[in-house]
Amino acid sequence: MFQLSQNPALRQTVSGGMEKQKAFGWAIAWAIFLGGSAGGIFLVSYILAVLFRVRGPLVQSGLLLGPLLAIVCGAFFMLDLSHKIKMPRLLGDLSRLSSSWITRGVLTLTIFILFGLAHTLPFLPWNALPINSIFGIISVAAALMLVIYTGFLLGVVKSIPFWNNPLLPVLFVVSGLGSGTAILLLAGAASGSAPAAAVVTRVLAQAEIGLIVLQLIMLWAYLGVSTHRDLASAESVRLVRAPAILIMVYGLALPMALLISSLALGDTGAAAFMELAAGALELAGAFFLRSSILNAGVYLRLEAP
Repeated sequence: MFQLSQNPALRQTVSGGMEKQKAFGWAIAWAIFLGGSAGGIFLVSYILAVLFRVRGPLVQSGLLLGPLLAIVCGAFFMLDLSHKIKMPRLLGDLSRLSSSWITRGVLTLTIFILFGLAHTLPFLPWNALPINSIFGIISVAAALMLVIYTGFLLGVVKSIPFWNNPLLPVLFVVSGLGSGTAILLLAGAASGSAPAAAVVTRVLAQAEIGLIVLQLIMLWAYLGVSTHRDLASAESVRLVRAPAILIMVYGLALPMALLISSLALGDTGAAAFMELAAGALELAGAFFLRSSILNAGVYLRLEAP
């Protein structure tokens, strides 16, 4: 579905008229991976706690891990931006919110970290008060914005058609939820000796299978649509095709097969090992998905008249 023409002349012309982006590097790859995972794990944990009334250290640790991962995400963003922009400008001028996705991202991270920690830290005096529920709702809204933001950060770059695709934010949202679920799955499988944790882990495994299926569909659709949009997008697909196949096989299909096998085995040591392996592969695939999409960003090089 996503095959670039094998005509050597076309391939040479396409490559000759393109240039790979150099603005976003490894720090941004880690930032958007951690940001999506932070929002994803908080949302999944909150759904378990509020909608399904699941209690225990697994869900509580997931709620706390969300803001902590967001802090690390912010550190990578600051590392990448430190030589490009003055830090006080990011939040010092709120009028930039209407035009700057960087300012929106920093503000979203700040709100999520502050209210997320206020909602989840166990020793704070308002834990048993109604205001803590308000903190939770604000944290959920910020977590959702954070998951969405990681896709829009690239999606608004109009000079790179491969990124400027409405399917990219959707792909990153599903991937962020999958990464958050995978982290919880790892934690649950590691503490699988506890009966309550084993039950939650099985639910998470079922949810992760569904999210993996959605990711496979979205990734296939994203690459397929990009192939036929324009020459720059087609060149990006050529660059990302080999990594995408590896991600589909080892970062999505293999974890799904392991999770299906673990559900068939039931509550056994072998099932816990499969869940651990599936979670680790899913997280590795999610990071390399973002890294590969960043590396495949190309734009038309304007020749001097």
